[in-house]
Formats: sequence, C-alpha cells, structure tokens
Amino acid sequence: MPMLRDFIAAALQQAAEAQDLSNRFSRDLARDYQAGILQQLTVPNAFLSELDLELRYAVAGSTPTREELRSTSGEKTPGPNVFDLEVIVAAEQLAQLPEAGLGTLRLRIDFRDFGPRLIEERRYDG
Repeated sequence: MPMLRDFIAAALQQAAEAQDLSNRFSRDLARDYQAGILQQLTVPNAFLSELDLELRYAVAGSTPTREELRSTSGEKTPGPNVFDLEVIVAAEQLAQLPEAGLGTLRLRIDFRDFGPRLIEERRYDG
C-alpha cells in the first residue's frame, strides 16, 4: 500500500515538470519573437509560485489516534507522522467508506526562491 508521502511527492514532481515545460516553451517562443512585428511584444510565460493541494484519503489498516500522530511542524510526540501512513486515495474506494473514516490533508506549497517548500499543512480527520 502506498504512503501518503508518495502521492505528495508525485504532485510536487508533476508541478516542477509543468514549470520546466512552460520555461522551455517560453524559451522557444523567444526565438520567434526576435524578428518582425513580434519583437515588439512580450514573450508569453507562466510561473508557478504556489500550489494548494487538497487530498482526501483513508488510512489503510488500523487508524492511529490523533495523539499517535505528530505534526509536520516539528512538534515532538510519539507515533508515526501522517506522511508515513499507508493510505487509500482512489476515489472509487473512498466513495465506499464512511465519511467519518476519511481524512483531508490540505497543503500549501511555495515554489519561489529555492524550490518547493511546505508552508502550510492542515487537518487529519481519521
């Protein structure tokens, strides 16, 4: 069973790849904009600065209590980190589970400066 961290890592990787593709496309367009009427225009570009990610999940197997989980903000308490949990994220499987057994993780990720960095993490409902 995959861990929650695997899904977050995949989302970050895809966002970084999307930014790279955008940068490469702008670079290629810049060549076309060097001559003629296009040189009077700004080359289109896009920059990913923040990403808000909301992930619904259920813990596979037994669900730890809130006291057994520790926050990613550095709080030191015994037990696993929410990112270390094996989870179910497939929508079809989640739809068959009771709402009370689902968790929602909201992340705000900042891509400015030195690459992806978690700036906000909220809520474990399991």
